[in-house]
Amino acid sequence: MTFPRVKGPKNGICNICGEAGPLTEDHVPPKGVTRFPRMALHNLVGSLGAEPGERGKPRHFQQGVKFRTTCLSCNRDLLGSQYDKALINLSNDVSRYLFSQLDRPSVAHFNTQPGLVAKAVCGHILSVGVGHFPRGEMGDVLADFVLDPAASAPEELRIYYWVYPYWDQILVRAMSMLPRFGAPPVVVSLMKYMPLAFLVAWKPDPILKFPYPNLINYMPSDAFRYADIPLDFTIIPPHRYPEMPTNEGVALHGRDAFRATRIIN
Repeated sequence: MTFPRVKGPKNGICNICGEAGPLTEDHVPPKGVTRFPRMALHNLVGSLGAEPGERGKPRHFQQGVKFRTTCLSCNRDLLGSQYDKALINLSNDVSRYLFSQLDRPSVAHFNTQPGLVAKAVCGHILSVGVGHFPRGEMGDVLADFVLDPAASAPEELRIYYWVYPYWDQILVRAMSMLPRFGAPPVVVSLMKYMPLAFLVAWKPDPILKFPYPNLINYMPSDAFRYADIPLDFTIIPPHRYPEMPTNEGVALHGRDAFRATRIIN
């Protein structure tokens, strides 16, 4: 039985910038969002029951899931100091709204910094998985977007988001997704945690129509500026969407696909 692989060498190549040096542990999602004192990380394929004989052994974490894959500059000075606060604030605003006693309209709007949220999501997805350099075409584009705070989003990038009212977490570096037979495939990455899910798609075929808002559409020209983004409480996909294959489509996972669950006792 093997543990999920989350720790790169103490000295290695950073998943984000590609520089060699000491590696640090990146919290995915970042510290400050809703999390639990103890988490168990599973390989996703076995966790979903696709390979019941190869479930492996979960890895336990204190205070959130961590990947030792990023240098101090990318982890602390870029994600931690510049981007994560926007993602944390948005996540906590949505959590407070979900748990409030207010009557909720079908669509609510949240004031945030969409550009910083987008860069934080892409940065943490790049942190998932050990030894990802060279990064590949999609990884290179995400890294260029993350490494330059002033960089605008590439035209081929989509970051769809929706309400995720579940306590487990899904982290997928890259998977091939065929939403339905006959449709074109698309490569996506996932970060799902209470209360939000993010699906990062690279070069999706125009024929594919996702019913969720695309965060990129709400980014001001200055990533540090605020804007209102919508959140539709009537469009909540199934719990295991899109990581679980259906009778109508296919989901192909690589080695860097994980599910984290709370340890109650």
